[in-house]
Amino acid sequence: MIVGGRELNVLSPLNEPAAARMTAGTATVPAPGAGHQAAEPGALEEVARLSGDSFARRMKG
Repeated sequence: MIVGGRELNVLSPLNEPAAARMTAGTATVPAPGAGHQAAEPGALEEVARLSGDSFARRMKG
């Protein structure tokens, strides 16, 4: 689960129960400097990079 790095303290009570309900292995990965909408300069690109990295790891097994 990719979360905004600036929102970790605020969203943690929401993220933890959501992660617990997922059936696949999970990890909470912060996008440094990003808020919950990733509207900050460069934040969306960082989220995309983290998403691609996660996908590539899952495809390798």
